[in-house]
Amino acid sequence: MIGIVQKIYRFPVKGLSEDSLQTVKLCPGETIHDDRRFALLASNHGNSGEKLDWKPKTSFLALVRHQKLAALETQYDDKSTRLTIRRRGIKIAEGKLANNIGRAILEEFFAAYLGSDHPGKPVIVEASTNTQTLSDQSSPLISIINQASIKDLERVARCTINPLRFRPNFLVDLKIPWAEMKLTNQELSIGETILVTEDPIDRCAAINVNPQTSERDLNLINVLKANFGHIDFGVFARVKKGGSINVGSTISLN
Repeated sequence: MIGIVQKIYRFPVKGLSEDSLQTVKLCPGETIHDDRRFALLASNHGNSGEKLDWKPKTSFLALVRHQKLAALETQYDDKSTRLTIRRRGIKIAEGKLANNIGRAILEEFFAAYLGSDHPGKPVIVEASTNTQTLSDQSSPLISIINQASIKDLERVARCTINPLRFRPNFLVDLKIPWAEMKLTNQELSIGETILVTEDPIDRCAAINVNPQTSERDLNLINVLKANFGHIDFGVFARVKKGGSINVGSTISLN
């Protein structure tokens, strides 16, 4: 055993807040069910309700340019696709992402909420298939963040760092800081599931945004460069063999 799964997250709408899960069932060639299934697209790039193949992240509203999104607390129901939006605990909008009326309500909300930060009304779009994702990567990958590396980053940044800045699917504890950086092309067994690690995740300025306050209160890009000589944090993995993964599952090298 090299580690343990501490948290499991998915992000049903790109750029919005997380769903915390206790268990997931993974399938080969797919990511977590409903992870980045929906996204907010600039109105001149597509149509509301359109099912899209992958597009680069510059096509979508995201924290790197629209940090106000981080101030919203969202709750997603995967059976109905209902998205409930709160701010400071108060419900301010609600609608079904896969329903014409629901989308219209949500699109009007986002247009009013973002105001001059995004001229025009953003439209809600959906990934074209279960194997497609509207994440920053064109392939359906799982992102893995090591809690021990966060602790080391906190050491040099001299402050507490919320792991959700990195929007991980799996927050794991590999015991050793930066151990994940040495796992390229390795097979990880988590229960009956097998993941194959790929490249480290090179980061953009979105990690500078505090996921609780929506403020750009840290420059973690500069911290990484100055102290470690790179801007990588975490590692991608693809699902080779499917199965269930729970919070608390152990991780082993094949």
